[in-house]
Amino acid sequence: MRTPDLRSCRLAAFVGALLVAAACSHDNTAPAVTATLAFTTPPASAAAGTPIPAIVVTAEDATGSAMPSFSGAITLALASNPDSATLAGTLTENAVNGVATFTDISLDRADSGYTIAATSRSAHAATSPAFTVAVGDAQVFIAAGGDAQNGAVSATLPTRLSVLVTDRDHNKVTGYVVTWTVASGHGKLAAATSVTDARGVATNTWVLGSVPGVQTVSAGQPFGAGTPATFSANATPLPFIALTAGRYHTCALNTVHDAYCWGYNLAGQFGDGTTNDSNTSTATLFGMTFDSLTAGPYDSCGLAQGIAYCWGDNSYGASGYGTVGNGSSTPIAVVGGLTFASLSAGPDGADGNHTCGLTPAGAAYCWGNNAFGAIGDSTTTPRYAPTAVWGGLTFTSLRSSRNSTCALVAGGAMYCWGDNTYGEIGDSTTTRRYSPTRVAGGLAFTSFATQTVGVTTCALTASGAAYCWGYNDLGGVGDGTTTDRDAPTPVAGNLTFSVISAGAFHTCGLTLSGAAYCWGDNSYGALGDGTNTQRLTPTLVAGNLSFTTIVAGVYHTCALTADGSAYCWGNNLLGELGDGTRVNRNVPTAIAPTLAGSAALRRPVLARRSKR
Repeated sequence: MRTPDLRSCRLAAFVGALLVAAACSHDNTAPAVTATLAFTTPPASAAAGTPIPAIVVTAEDATGSAMPSFSGAITLALASNPDSATLAGTLTENAVNGVATFTDISLDRADSGYTIAATSRSAHAATSPAFTVAVGDAQVFIAAGGDAQNGAVSATLPTRLSVLVTDRDHNKVTGYVVTWTVASGHGKLAAATSVTDARGVATNTWVLGSVPGVQTVSAGQPFGAGTPATFSANATPLPFIALTAGRYHTCALNTVHDAYCWGYNLAGQFGDGTTNDSNTSTATLFGMTFDSLTAGPYDSCGLAQGIAYCWGDNSYGASGYGTVGNGSSTPIAVVGGLTFASLSAGPDGADGNHTCGLTPAGAAYCWGNNAFGAIGDSTTTPRYAPTAVWGGLTFTSLRSSRNSTCALVAGGAMYCWGDNTYGEIGDSTTTRRYSPTRVAGGLAFTSFATQTVGVTTCALTASGAAYCWGYNDLGGVGDGTTTDRDAPTPVAGNLTFSVISAGAFHTCGLTLSGAAYCWGDNSYGALGDGTNTQRLTPTLVAGNLSFTTIVAGVYHTCALTADGSAYCWGNNLLGELGDGTRVNRNVPTAIAPTLAGSAALRRPVLARRSKR
């Protein structure tokens, strides 16, 4: 065997080296990096959640010149992230002619000191200058405090309302003007607008309106983006302190002198700006409080710090606007500039109705229908503004009736004027009187009542003895007969009354213990004794309730208990009982609080009862 020589060995070594070199030429090692990335248009400040103006990253060579040949993928990521923000948008773009442009990059958290890193496998990384992300536009309104409270109507809620305002990414918006709106319930807010503080919170104080039930307030920007926050509160009714009954409507005042009405409202006699009937107690006269109310047939009047206001029907000038017709569904001040201590809206008579008032000095003024002399100015001329009653007498109380008026002077003497067809003047005649005429009998009275549509008058002496006179076909005088009386006649039964009230054809009174008795017409259950039987003498109202006041309407009766609860009974065809139905009741029935959004009732026509 031949041994290889030295030359052969050297050749083999050379060939092996070539093979190794060839193998190494096929490994995966990246070529040397020669490009460096640069933010030629760095990130600019923008609002959270909105695109940052276009970011441009360029591949440059060692001299800082652009490298058009570079086409690698460039990726963006947060380098400095002071508020744990999320970088959103298209984060990777392929360079075109050495340039990558990012147009939809955004961050969701507002803060300063953010930086972005640009990286590529084919270039050295770069980091942008620091930039700021501002809070975005207010788009989220959150009820942060004061929602779902309970309070009495017209009361200030104990917890202030607070709304948190953020942009859509929940960054708190400071210095933002929030608009507050009472959405339902007719309440009041301390301010129409308020500004968010450093926490992004704006606050307000809410005074509930006079509508029982759920009331709402909204906070936001009516013409901006986002849904306003909504706050709700449950308003509980306050006790009533006064009642007045018209022909087919009833009104009341609560302890803070908010006015409520229910029943028939075709002429706007609720004063709530509508002509919608209601069979529940409806808060009315929004924005006004009254010291007293008086209900006429299709109108109402009230006193507010001595100023007389009327609303509803003005067909006969009884609203005191200085004109006839053109009634109002909201309160309008009676003309003349007089200050009154009391008012009495009279019922509709054969030729319309009238209203009277007493000044603090006891001077009497009347206005409206005067066909029968009920104004008391010795004429039959209709008066559309307050007109002084003739005679110069000083009265302590006054009451308008169907076509007549009565008043008391100090000492208890009683005077009446106007129609006297049935002896309602009480001067032992049936002669019409056009100026104050003293009631016969020499009795001294402390209070009295005139029938709201009928023509019967009743009064109480200091001892509580009741006397009535006038029309008696249906037993309203209460003397056990149906004979008209032209002078004060004792009511049968020897009861002692503290309050007396006369309706159209029935009369009611309260004893010293608060027991209610009624007598006269009972066709619709207005006597409240559980029957529809006519009574010619006082009959105890059913239910064993004790009342503090009682008012007789045309065909219905209402009364208050000591705790301010209202009960009504009698005719309910137009919702005048306020119990949420149109069902007649012949026993006392509690009224229902306002039902939010209750629909107006259909208005059936109730036939008028003949006087005879």
